[in-house]
Amino acid sequence: MINQLTNHFLERKEVKEIITILEKASLELRFVGGCVRNLLMQREVIDIDLAIKAHPEEVIATLEKNEIQYDDFAKKYGSVIAYVNEQKFDITSLREDINQQGRHTNIRYTKNWKIDSQR
Repeated sequence: MINQLTNHFLERKEVKEIITILEKASLELRFVGGCVRNLLMQREVIDIDLAIKAHPEEVIATLEKNEIQYDDFAKKYGSVIAYVNEQKFDITSLREDINQQGRHTNIRYTKNWKIDSQR
């Protein structure tokens, strides 16, 4: 069953397109969050979150170059939302939180997956 869900999820045209665009720009990414949880729980994958080893400006430049629509309202937290057809992708740069005070925090970008995972 999990193989069916994995194949279905990764075979979506929109998923293939965003992966191809980002990897072609040499931006290393990982699926994270709800899509991984739902996959493991054998549920339909709807929300797709990506962690990426790139600054948000690099992500935005890549999306613009490929004429992908996006929202950057959460850029100060390292997040950009890309839209491929009707599929939304939350793309968040690797970072560490510093001076965290609840939801409000200052961030520092990193290229280290382990540091990002410790948030």
